Amino acid sequence: MAINMRDNNTISKIIFSKIFSKLSKAEEVILNEWLKDDSNKKLYEKITDPERILNKAEEYDKYSEKLRKPKLSDRYWLLKRYAAVLIPLTIIISSLFLINPFKKEITYQDLCNTGSTPSIILSNGNKMDISDKNKEVINSIGIVIKDTMDLLTCALAQNVDEENIQNIEILTPIGKRMTITLSDGTKVYMNSGSKIKFPNKFKENNREVFIEGEFFFDVAPDKRHPFIVQMNRSKVVVVGTEFNIRSYPDEITVQTTVSSGVVVFSSENSSVNLISGEQSVFNQISLGIEKNIVDIYDFTAWKEGMFYFNNRTLEDIMSELKKWYGFEYIFDNEVSKHERFGIELKRDVPLDKVIDLINSTNTIQIYIDEKIVHIK
Repeated sequence: MAINMRDNNTISKIIFSKIFSKLSKAEEVILNEWLKDDSNKKLYEKITDPERILNKAEEYDKYSEKLRKPKLSDRYWLLKRYAAVLIPLTIIISSLFLINPFKKEITYQDLCNTGSTPSIILSNGNKMDISDKNKEVINSIGIVIKDTMDLLTCALAQNVDEENIQNIEILTPIGKRMTITLSDGTKVYMNSGSKIKFPNKFKENNREVFIEGEFFFDVAPDKRHPFIVQMNRSKVVVVGTEFNIRSYPDEITVQTTVSSGVVVFSSENSSVNLISGEQSVFNQISLGIEKNIVDIYDFTAWKEGMFYFNNRTLEDIMSELKKWYGFEYIFDNEVSKHERFGIELKRDVPLDKVIDLINSTNTIQIYIDEKIVHIK
């Protein structure tokens, strides 16, 4: 009869036999097949770790009849005695790791929702990946694609015929950045999970884009034709300057940070002028606008492919990590949200490395439970 490899009881017995060198040839074949899976191999190493076995034996000893505490040389004998006589095989194997032992171990990488490609939506509603296979179609509307490592770059031609002018929309998925050079020479940096709508060629009297997400604009100067960035309930008007805008739909504030030059941020009820080093924070619920002096790099490091958290709360940090890696998380208590950290890392590091760094402070514990990242 064929043995179902998902049968925990069968595998438990085989592993237990292996521990005490009582494995048959048929069982050896089954075990070797099971160990081909990397997660099973890691699990097996945990189960067969001598120190772990001894610890579990001692835990069982606490609940057994009042037996004398064995010496080190007796502990292996005691484990054999318990295993062979008192403890059902499936119980001792399961007890070695306190969870279903043959369930695939969930890693931080498993939780990340990355790997998609930036996409473009044409005026006729057609959506396609920005990739080599669609290059011919994308080139036909005046967009040239250049892929440089993790940063996808698009440039719009300046010689698009009037009859071919159309509004297009570009979207960046989780874990991706890209840059776009617009038809007027303005350079746009797009962060993860963002989208922008614009014409493939600006008309002479209008330079206007619509955004959602986070962007850094290096606007080509043109005093006669201001550059306008439209958001849900606000806009920014500039002539020639560099600035960052953060306007994600799941956040109640819109942040505008000026790197150089002057911008005018306007909401439905008010407006504010900003110069280099200044930031406006617009609350979309109260409709109030705050004006602050900030460290520009704190809010623009992302475009250089960096995480930069300067004395930021863990609540802010986890929100930013989620937007880049695409995982779900829960704070187990309110206190943890307000812990502050200073972190500077490249964005191409795996999520587990970032989590390990935070956990190494010993002030916070971050772990996975049921495919959710928990913080306490």
